[in-house]
Amino acid sequence: MKQQNFTRHFGAHYKAELQSIQSSHFTHPDEVVAFLRKHHLLNKVLVPTQTTIAALLQDPSVDQTIKTQLLSWATQQVQEKLTIEKTQ
Repeated sequence: MKQQNFTRHFGAHYKAELQSIQSSHFTHPDEVVAFLRKHHLLNKVLVPTQTTIAALLQDPSVDQTIKTQLLSWATQQVQEKLTIEKTQ
């Protein structure tokens, strides 16, 4: 499916869907928290977890230079999930 650039395929009896799930893992949490505190973003995440810090990367109100610095502490991971369902 991936080689054909398909994310969904429908057959006579089955449906297949390929999902790519991208996540970020921050390797230096103390530095990230200090950086967020310095730029007054710690109150925006409330609790600095992997998920809430990664959400800042999608936030349009966060400056691009801040996102670039946060990405320098992150490792990107992509997981692929294939779902196959029987159709009627």
